[in-house]
Amino acid sequence: GVSVLAIFAFAFALLWRDPDERIVSRRINQVNENGFKTVVLFLDRPDATEVEVIGSFNNWSQEGVRMVWDKDRGLWVGALDLRRGSYEYAFRVNNREIVADPKAILNRDDGFGHQNSILIIGNGNDGKTKI
Repeated sequence: GVSVLAIFAFAFALLWRDPDERIVSRRINQVNENGFKTVVLFLDRPDATEVEVIGSFNNWSQEGVRMVWDKDRGLWVGALDLRRGSYEYAFRVNNREIVADPKAILNRDDGFGHQNSILIIGNGNDGKTKI
C-alpha cells in the first residue's frame, strides 16, 4: 500500500516537468533499498478510458498494473518496480486493445499478432534505458 502510493507520488512528480520533456515513454529511477528500479511509463492515448501495463514482469497476469490519467499533461502514467533484467510489456487499452509502447526502441512479435515492447534494466541506467 505505502510503496504503491510512493510510486505514484514519484510518477506525478515527474509529470510536473516541462511539457517538452514528456516525449519519453519511460524514466528509470535509482535502485531502491530492495534492489528494484522504479520505471515510470507514459502513454499518449487521450481517447482511452482505462489503461494497464501487462508484461513478463508479472508473467503476463490478467491483472495488469493500472495507469492513471493526468489531465494536465494529457498522458497516462504508471510505475513498475523492476530488478535488473530484460522485460517485455505492452499496454492494454480499454480492457481489449493491446498496443506496444509507441516510444519504445525495441519491439518483438509476440506470436499472437501483436508487438511487445522490450525494456532492459541494467546496472548503470541512471535515468536512461539501456536498449
